[in-house]
Amino acid sequence: MPAHEREPVLSVAFSSDGKLLATSQRGGRVALWDVSRTNTPRKATTLDLTSSAAIAFHPQRRLLAAQTATDLVLWDVADPAEPKRLARNAITGGETFTAAFSPDGRTLAAGSAAGKLRLWDVSEPSEPRLRAERTTAREDLVALSFNSEGLLATGSDAGAENGRATVQLWDVADPAGPRLLDTANPKTVMAIAFHPRRNLLLSAGAAAETAWWTVEAGGHLAAVPPEEELTRWPFGFENIRSISFHPDGGTAAAADSYKTAGVRLRTVPGNGNLYDEKAGAGTLPGTEPVQSVAYSPDGRHLAVGDVGGRVRIWPATKPYGAIEGEVQDFESDTDPVSPDGRFVLTQVPNPESSVVWDLLPARTTKDAEPRRRFTLPHPWSSRAFLPGRDRPIVLAHRLGEGGESIFRFWTFDDENELPAEAGEITYAAVHGVTPAVSSDGKLLVLSSPDHATAQVWDLSDPRRPHESEGRITLGHGPVGVEYLPESELIVVQEPTENAKLWDVSDPAHPREGERLPAAPHGYWSAGRDRLITALQDGSLQFWDVSDAQHPKKPKALRFDLEIEQVQFSPDGKQVVTISGGDPPYRIWDLEPDGEWRTPAAATLDARSDVVMPASLPGYMLVQGGGAMDGGTTRPKYTFLLDRDTDAIHEHLCTRYPLSVEKDQWEALFPHVPHQRSCG
Repeated sequence: MPAHEREPVLSVAFSSDGKLLATSQRGGRVALWDVSRTNTPRKATTLDLTSSAAIAFHPQRRLLAAQTATDLVLWDVADPAEPKRLARNAITGGETFTAAFSPDGRTLAAGSAAGKLRLWDVSEPSEPRLRAERTTAREDLVALSFNSEGLLATGSDAGAENGRATVQLWDVADPAGPRLLDTANPKTVMAIAFHPRRNLLLSAGAAAETAWWTVEAGGHLAAVPPEEELTRWPFGFENIRSISFHPDGGTAAAADSYKTAGVRLRTVPGNGNLYDEKAGAGTLPGTEPVQSVAYSPDGRHLAVGDVGGRVRIWPATKPYGAIEGEVQDFESDTDPVSPDGRFVLTQVPNPESSVVWDLLPARTTKDAEPRRRFTLPHPWSSRAFLPGRDRPIVLAHRLGEGGESIFRFWTFDDENELPAEAGEITYAAVHGVTPAVSSDGKLLVLSSPDHATAQVWDLSDPRRPHESEGRITLGHGPVGVEYLPESELIVVQEPTENAKLWDVSDPAHPREGERLPAAPHGYWSAGRDRLITALQDGSLQFWDVSDAQHPKKPKALRFDLEIEQVQFSPDGKQVVTISGGDPPYRIWDLEPDGEWRTPAAATLDARSDVVMPASLPGYMLVQGGGAMDGGTTRPKYTFLLDRDTDAIHEHLCTRYPLSVEKDQWEALFPHVPHQRSCG
């Protein structure tokens, strides 16, 4: 959104319905923007004032307040194209820096030069009354914020040469008689904000310094002690002049005035250390130092104003159903998605944990996001559900205190929000433990280089797993054991380039089969009784293993690089090969005759993981994020995408309508006929 003559944008504010955005620029220009379609904002009008103004929207109606060095002005902006000025009251006392309405909308607070605090009764907007005028400090009052109970926090910055700053907490229930409750003195304060859902107050200022307080009984400000002096905004460089919390309280945005740093984001832990360096959530780039930030009331967008006079509106929600964390392979025959397609497991950092997400909201309700259903308690971790079961069962693992591996099962049902704990298995090994699960989810094979044989466990009743009498002989050195999906076969990785087959159709009496040439972990199922093995020379060998003692090799393919992974689409019509070369991914069409043919668009140059779970027909899980920012990796996300590109386009148009209105199109592209990119 361009602004007039590139005057710095001092503040931005959303109306209570989120469909109007007001911007205040240096020099006294206030603009109103229709942002009902945020990707095509339309300027409604410009309000010219005598000097720079602090602005605020009423919390329940389209009432806009602006206070300058000489006036308080109130407008009814129900029709933003024709705002009605309701009142104009003269004041004296210097530039105004900040303004805010109380939660009930009856009181307007404004902070000005020389520590001046004004409290206005605006219960009748056409006749605002100045109820109190206080000098809170010698320095300029540059920041203020109301909490949900109507307490007011004010902040005045003394500057580096004059000592510490001042933060004060006021009871303004009676605006004619404000009561000072407590005072704190952080190093600096240029911005201040109450958390929308928790009893927390945050201030930030020069050199990205931050401080946190809780409001205790009687209005006492109790400082939240930092650990190891971690008092700076994550990745912040310069002065932070504005703070805005997302309405859900999970994220805070800060305006960083460092060159082109843009907006600094940080997550706000639900509990624990607020100064944790891992709390950084990344950066929104900019081309000019940023002055102001504001989340929309619904939390879907973040408005950002910079010193170059421009305002950017960033989507604060992901463009498609997004799940925090990343899915990770557990075994080739298991899946991070539950067999019914309802739940998905991801690994989430900060703190490291395994989280079960409920996909049902995102697949059934417009604009809904996947819901966090269950977080495995520390130190349990999980990457997979048991396959083939009639209800979702999580297979989890942790290390025991006595040097053993412990496996536990959690079972989900529709009647209870939290899963039920089932049985446990203890395996006397820690190093190189490899679990393998049968396709029906009823057998678990555990192996380790520390043991000469693998254990076979019967999981028919996950509440009471029991060890089978059957044993599978392992080779010496590092080994791996995997089930072949849809087959009653196990592949045992041997130290040499060999993989041995075992027939476990009778778990109590496994039968040793043939050895096949295969690079370490270079074997994948190609369907029932079909196996692909890879060699380090780039060859793929196709096997019929319906008879484990006498496998047959019907064909082989030779590639220019060693194949590291083969992944089939659930419908069996496409296959993706992954190598260490460029491009790393190659897509193949599988013809009815079994031949692999390369379509026109055959390669994926970007190395991003794609999972096509059989339990989510028509959908794919795409990994994103994880870029480095300020020396720390941003959180990764897994996106739930429809494989139908038309459906993706329709969904994106619903969330982010990109069409340009006809009059704007003609102004921008008069030589091109008007086109609609969405709807």
